[in-house]
Amino acid sequence: MEDEEAGSFGGTSTASMHDDVWRVELFPLISGTGQLLEELQHEGGYAVTHGISISRVDGALITFEASIKIIEALGFFFTFVRGIPCVPTLVHGVTGEEARWVNLGAPQTERWSMTYN
Repeated sequence: MEDEEAGSFGGTSTASMHDDVWRVELFPLISGTGQLLEELQHEGGYAVTHGISISRVDGALITFEASIKIIEALGFFFTFVRGIPCVPTLVHGVTGEEARWVNLGAPQTERWSMTYN
């Protein structure tokens, strides 16, 4: 995993993982999460804080089936790291600027809670 810019959770950091075929980038959707985390700790609830970009290293298009396998694997990884179910949600496949498919489901989602892993 490469950290392209130093920062804290929810800062301006972009994490990039890749192999010979796939490139996965995790990037913040909001700047700074201090106030958001305080609100979640006090009120509970849900928040979408990061986005994910999945692409092929060779620039080829990704099939729907292949993208679902990667998204499921990322869900297992995020759940392991977070210590509670943390699965990508509001997922959509895009070619250029055009959305090709959308999955608005939120499987295995739990309210935010502080975990100490």
